[in-house]
Amino acid sequence: MAMSKVIRVLEKSIAPSPHSVLLEHRHKSVSILFESHAVALLTQQETDVIRKQYTKVCDAYGCLGVLQLNAGESTVLFLVLVTGCVSMGKIGDVEIFRITQTTFVSLQNAAPNKDKISEVRKLLNSGTFYFAHINTSASATAGTSGSSFSKFDITLCAQRRQQTSETDNRFFWNRMMHIHLMRFGIDCQSWLLQAMCGSVEIRTVYVGAKNARAAIISRLSCERAGTRFNVRGTNEEGYVANFVETEQVIYVNGEVTSHIQTRGSVPLFWEQPGVQVGSHKVKLSRGFETSAAAFDRHMSMMRQRYGYQTIVNLLGSSLIGSKEGEAMLSNEFQRHHGMSAHKDVPHVVFDYHQEYRGGNFSALAKLKERIVACGANYGVFHASNGQVVREQFGVVRTNCLDCLDRTSCVQTYLGLDMLNLQLESLKMGGKPQNISRFEEIFRQMWINNHTEQPFGQLQAGSN
Repeated sequence: MAMSKVIRVLEKSIAPSPHSVLLEHRHKSVSILFESHAVALLTQQETDVIRKQYTKVCDAYGCLGVLQLNAGESTVLFLVLVTGCVSMGKIGDVEIFRITQTTFVSLQNAAPNKDKISEVRKLLNSGTFYFAHINTSASATAGTSGSSFSKFDITLCAQRRQQTSETDNRFFWNRMMHIHLMRFGIDCQSWLLQAMCGSVEIRTVYVGAKNARAAIISRLSCERAGTRFNVRGTNEEGYVANFVETEQVIYVNGEVTSHIQTRGSVPLFWEQPGVQVGSHKVKLSRGFETSAAAFDRHMSMMRQRYGYQTIVNLLGSSLIGSKEGEAMLSNEFQRHHGMSAHKDVPHVVFDYHQEYRGGNFSALAKLKERIVACGANYGVFHASNGQVVREQFGVVRTNCLDCLDRTSCVQTYLGLDMLNLQLESLKMGGKPQNISRFEEIFRQMWINNHTEQPFGQLQAGSN
């Protein structure tokens, strides 16, 4: 289904009146007026009275919010509109779109800082940002099955959408753009889009009379963002570079089952000074005590948000033959873990290049055996018509240095291994042809997921 442009932006620039911008929505009887740093809701009657003074600037599929840029001692505001997008597929009454084009409209008729605007626009137009569009008319007539999607938030995994006790904004990339409107009491949920950065793959799987939607969604955290080869390790708060939550999920007939894995940079203070592609020199940038405090915050955060943890460490462990610095970093990782309050968390060291040499796929089976032996069988999430049947109670956290293939290969293997449990939850695992069909589709989606993730211009560090 093609999405229509429901947003219209108009502006008035008649001196000596203050510059003002009007934001209209095709399906709303009210509009939003931006004027002199203030925001106000106008009724249909109030809008009709002033509209003749305004000229149209653009139409858009949605609004991401207001970008605030510092300009000396003042602040310059820009309305950020989504003017280009492409559908990735549908999940129930929700359609996921990838942002391809954005337009920035000044709210003060000020000359924009072209460099800063260009930088943000390039980021948003990079093809790694997504939003969800809910077909409200379809949901209204869908009964209980439609209502399960009425609060679909693409920045949250299926299990977390059922958990309302804790706010989780790690994957809500345009959250700060919502603040300006929130200050004036605007209902941002009904006016603004929520965007995540990462990768989305959706496929339809036909199983008899059932029509299932299979998806892999990777969400990149905005808590420690940066470019690859510039941002490494952790910060003082325990947020690590390139933290990605990947969800393997199946939706069918009002039911959903999902499995979460995580990946992230080694949670210590380390860097690769002057690094170029292909260089692997590693330098610890803080002492043991400082890194230990950040390591503790990171692991505490992971346990609070995901439950039980198992660390899979794919760094080269041999001082001979490892890329420069990998063995040292791996040893420090193990030392901090062993001397922390989290030493009860299993830490599986698996020298990927040594074990998987020559594409020895059986080596991954050995890795799985070691993970299972640690008790890391954390199950899957399953809900039926909005009612939780079972929850996933822990995650496997995988990382290496800067070789993406290692983590990707291991996560693919573990994800495909959990697929049987997901299909059993949906009572679809009895027939071999069903399993092979899902395996084939998910294997291809995992491949696409690894190539589509923002590990280039947006990568927030090594994994």
